[in-house]
Amino acid sequence: YAEETPDFVANNIKVGDNAVDAARRSTELGIINTVETGEAVVFAETESGIVESSKPGYASVTLTTTVEAEKVDGGVKIGERVYSVGDEIDMRAGSSRLTVLVRSIEA
Repeated sequence: YAEETPDFVANNIKVGDNAVDAARRSTELGIINTVETGEAVVFAETESGIVESSKPGYASVTLTTTVEAEKVDGGVKIGERVYSVGDEIDMRAGSSRLTVLVRSIEA
């Protein structure tokens, strides 16, 4: 899931694309199974509370991948790195590069 992703980046990610950890080019994060895009939302804290508004030209992206991994304490090990819920990963998928937040891991 990545908020504030430019719309053109989101539209270049397709089902079947290989996802890789951009910092570790040899670490594959799997094949993209699903891609859902939505409106990017910006949150701002004001005196009266948190205000939510849209961000034109940007998209929110939720995607799932399937990858062979070893289950370990705190997450899954792919290559030499352990990935956990809450990690931010610089990811490359298709012709796009974006930072994603790991929201869930099913092992």
